[in-house]
Amino acid sequence: MNQIVLTGSTVSEFLTCNVRTGLLDESGTRIGFFEPAQPHDPELYARASALFSDEDLARRQQETGGKTTAEVWAHIAELEIAQRDRQRASQR
Repeated sequence: MNQIVLTGSTVSEFLTCNVRTGLLDESGTRIGFFEPAQPHDPELYARASALFSDEDLARRQQETGGKTTAEVWAHIAELEIAQRDRQRASQR
């Protein structure tokens, strides 16, 4: 993921955003969105919590196997490279 470092008053403005927020340039053209790292919407947490029972969570904590986050990201990178290679090959 690319990153942009914010400084000064811009950081203060972003810290007040607790929901997904559109980013506009001075002319009003949308250039993207800001998604807070930790949304502070209690309703979202309540809805997510209701999806899984305590028994489900306990069972899943006991499961073995799976992949680390780093392994998942590496696999995604491999898939993106393979897709790019296929696109380039089809353009020849």
